[in-house]
Amino acid sequence: MHGVVVLADGPAVERLRATGHRVDVVPAGRWVGILAAALRLRRVLRTAGGDVVHADGPKAALCALLATAGTATPVVWMRHDGSFDGRVARALASRCAAVVGVSRTFVDGLEGIRGPELRVVRHGVPEHRIDPAAAARALRAELGAPPAGEVAIQVGRIVANKGSSTSSRRRPPCSQLVRTPASSSSAA
Repeated sequence: MHGVVVLADGPAVERLRATGHRVDVVPAGRWVGILAAALRLRRVLRTAGGDVVHADGPKAALCALLATAGTATPVVWMRHDGSFDGRVARALASRCAAVVGVSRTFVDGLEGIRGPELRVVRHGVPEHRIDPAAAARALRAELGAPPAGEVAIQVGRIVANKGSSTSSRRRPPCSQLVRTPASSSSAA
C-alpha cells in the first residue's frame, strides 16, 4: 500500500483513503508551522519508509526538504504556479532531485541551477471534437450575449499571478463577468 502525507486535513484525505492509500495528516498550519511539520514528517518517513517525496507546492517542498535533510530520500517538487519565483524558488529547487512544472513557465526560471532535473508534465486534458461555431452560439445563448462580438473566457481562480486584473480591464464593453460560487469565494 502506498502512503500519502498531506499537510492539512481536507476532502482529498477521504478520497485518497477511499482508493486504498494510507494517509497521514501532518498539519503544517501557516508558514511558521513548517519546522514542526517537517519534524513530524521526518518521523512518518522513518516509520513508513518511502522511496521519494512528492511535494505539491512551495510550502510542501520546504517541509519535505527539511524533513529529508541528511537522508538519501529524494524530493520531487511539483510546481503549479509561480509562487515564490526568483531566489526562493531557485533555492528550493537546487535541493530537489527534480522539479516538475505544469508548463515551461514554471521551470524556465530554474534553468542553470545545479542539481534538479527539470521536467514539464502538462495537465491531462482530454481531446474534444466540437464545432466551434455551434459552441459559440450555445455559449452566447447561455450568457444572453449578442450574436456577434468578442467573447473572452477565463477559467480559474481570480488572482493576480494569473493575469486576472489585466483580462478584466480588457473586457469588451458589452461583456459580463460570470462567477461560480467557488470562484466568488476565492476571489480577492
